[in-house]
Amino acid sequence: MIPTLGETLLALAGLWRFAREGAPALRWFDRSLDGFWRSFGVAVIVAPLQAVWVATQAATPADAAGWFGLITTEASIYVILWVAFPLALYYIVARPGHLLPYVDFVIIYNWLNIPWTAIGLAITLCGTIGLIGDTATQLLMTAFYLGILAFEWFVARRTLKLGGLACAGLVALDFAITIVVQSLRIEIFAS
Repeated sequence: MIPTLGETLLALAGLWRFAREGAPALRWFDRSLDGFWRSFGVAVIVAPLQAVWVATQAATPADAAGWFGLITTEASIYVILWVAFPLALYYIVARPGHLLPYVDFVIIYNWLNIPWTAIGLAITLCGTIGLIGDTATQLLMTAFYLGILAFEWFVARRTLKLGGLACAGLVALDFAITIVVQSLRIEIFAS
C-alpha cells in the first residue's frame, strides 16, 4: 500500500522534527500496525529515484537479454535491501513488550529512504555531469554515508532505547547486510 501525499509530507516533516527533538517527534508518524506496513510503500516512492541512481552507475547492456538481467537483478537487490534489515532486526529486538519500539524504528528507517536516496542521487548526478570532480564526489559520498550511519544510530537510540554500543551493533549489522547484498550484485554482473 503506497502512502498518500499527505502522509508522505507529514512523515518528511516528522523526520526533520525527529532530527531536532528525538522521540517526541514520533507523533508525526502513523505508528499503528497499518502505518508500519504502509511505511514499506515508501519503496514505491523511492524506486524511480533509485532507478536513476542505478542508471548513472551501471554499464549499458548490449542486448535485450542484458537489459532483462540488469532490471531483474537490480529489482531483486532493491527488494532484498528493503526487507533484510527490518527482518533481521525483528528477530533481535522485537520481543514481548518491546514490539512498539521496533515498529517505531522501522517506520522512521523506511521513511528516511526518501531524503537519503534524493541526497545520494543529487551527489551522484553532480559528479556524473561534471559539476564536481571525482575526488569531491567520493568525499561527499563518504561523508554522506557516515552521516546515514550516525543518524541511524541516533534513531535506534531514541526509538529502541538500547545502549549506544548495542545501537552501533545494529547499525553495523545493517551496513554488513548492505555490503553483502551489494557484493552479490557485483558478482552477478562480473560473471
